Amino acid sequence: MLIVLWECGNCAALFFFVLLKQLEKKERIAMGYQYTTGKVAASVTFLEPDLREELKKKAEDMGYAIRFIDRHLMDRDEISVREKEEQLEWLRDSEIILTSRGRFVDQTSQNLRWAADTYAGIDVYFPREDGSSIMPHSGVMLTNSSGAYGPTISEHIIMVLLMLWRRQWDYNRCQQEHSWGPRVEMKSIMGSDFVVLGTGNIGTTFAKKAKALGAGRIMGVSRSGKERCPGVYDEMHTFRELKDVIGQGDAVVMSLPGTEETAGMVDSTILSAMKDSAVLVNVGRGSSVVQKDLVEALEKGRIWGAALDVMENEPLPEDDPLWTMKNCIVTPHVAGNMTLRYTRELIIGQFCRNLDHYRKGEKLDHLIDLGLGY
Repeated sequence: MLIVLWECGNCAALFFFVLLKQLEKKERIAMGYQYTTGKVAASVTFLEPDLREELKKKAEDMGYAIRFIDRHLMDRDEISVREKEEQLEWLRDSEIILTSRGRFVDQTSQNLRWAADTYAGIDVYFPREDGSSIMPHSGVMLTNSSGAYGPTISEHIIMVLLMLWRRQWDYNRCQQEHSWGPRVEMKSIMGSDFVVLGTGNIGTTFAKKAKALGAGRIMGVSRSGKERCPGVYDEMHTFRELKDVIGQGDAVVMSLPGTEETAGMVDSTILSAMKDSAVLVNVGRGSSVVQKDLVEALEKGRIWGAALDVMENEPLPEDDPLWTMKNCIVTPHVAGNMTLRYTRELIIGQFCRNLDHYRKGEKLDHLIDLGLGY
């Protein structure tokens, strides 16, 4: 009799333990988190073996199993059928994916709870015209790697500004012609005024470096117009004030996200309001500039020059006039990416910190609201 009661007591205890765990699980789901499989899929460009090992160890220390998915999984013939199916199965089982530009998110399943993207731009996650998405369901949390690209992209901005203002294209031509070229008038960052259109991490990191190089006034322009980094910007303005403020800049530096609000923001009207001696630098999204209007402004001398790392259509068509304009620097969307090791280290660090937040049920850093577009 005692044995039966003991066993019944154990059964009751086991029942209440399972019930408690189910309630905890429901609570986690309600918070937006759910520990489902403990599997992480990673498909990241340019990740060295030591960084892969660091990521793997930190994930395992937190109780997660991670597998690196071949970025050419769907188009590399030498991958065996078995290996391909194993990787696809891992993707379907994963509750977390670390990805670049949404790669393989469309191969995940209802198990997915969090998509962590190594890029700052998240336009690939926006709903398509038919309402579909690469996301497997609407409950997936999305984070980007905002904050990791400030160092590399700000250096790119400074590089192209100096190339334009110190007339590097003239000296490139001289070198090709083996000609000891002329002395030409130059400009400097020192004392120049800047309009920074987009005051997130990239724009603000640039603004700080420009200040350190002796820049004059730095005017920030953002959606809200609020000053979030005291002491960096001399003035803050909203998007609505852009036309009034843009004519005060010797250079306009753009690092806007790709949203409906920023699409076509810099058109012929805005370009006409710029100084004819000013330069435009765009490292954000090509969609924020009406490209044909920019070409016309450059051709007619309405602005002095431009440096574009992003285009309306990428890659830039071979017959596009921007390729051959001497006062325009074109780079193939390489200002950021993950081509700098320091950037990759920052991204892995961000992901691991967020993974710790995730396992504790805490709010993730750099969480994206797809409704707002950032």
